[in-house]
Amino acid sequence: MKSKGDLILHPVRLRIIQALLPRPLTTRELAKVMPDVPPATLYRHLKLLVQGDVVSVVAESRVRGAIERTYAVSLRQTAISPEELGSLDRDGHMRLFLAFIASVIDGFERYIDRGHVDYAADGLSYSQATLYLSDVELGELRAESAAIAQRAMALGPGPGRRPMIFSSIVVPDVPPRAGDGSDRKGDPR
Repeated sequence: MKSKGDLILHPVRLRIIQALLPRPLTTRELAKVMPDVPPATLYRHLKLLVQGDVVSVVAESRVRGAIERTYAVSLRQTAISPEELGSLDRDGHMRLFLAFIASVIDGFERYIDRGHVDYAADGLSYSQATLYLSDVELGELRAESAAIAQRAMALGPGPGRRPMIFSSIVVPDVPPRAGDGSDRKGDPR
């Protein structure tokens, strides 16, 4: 069985999880949300998520003689534990991070490929900033950011609401090694 990180951070599986976060969906509804994913691929990745206890079947009904399943995300199972993260070596961290970045790129590419886009009206934003924080301040920032994201995720679909993908990355900045060609003049480190 794959690690939780490998299971979750596959671009198709991550999209399935994101689609199921607001509400449970049937496979037919998932296929409508993800029309670019072939049905066989969707079923295969959904099966892996169910086997990994990340997604569960919450209802079954008969539709034209076949069983139609409704799936929901098991939120507690989507988190990668600190123990699993702590057990990863450099290559394991790079593999998970690259999978995460690939899913961000995939979402952005699907957005810009959809045809006419209005970046300002659509609410597109991305930025990067260097913050100088103590461990306590970093903990507060992470807790406040998580609380804001949790409140927004709890809203779910509704009139005037559209799905937005919110990604967050916090990486300690490491000063360059002496002689690596970087110029950090004026940097107080």
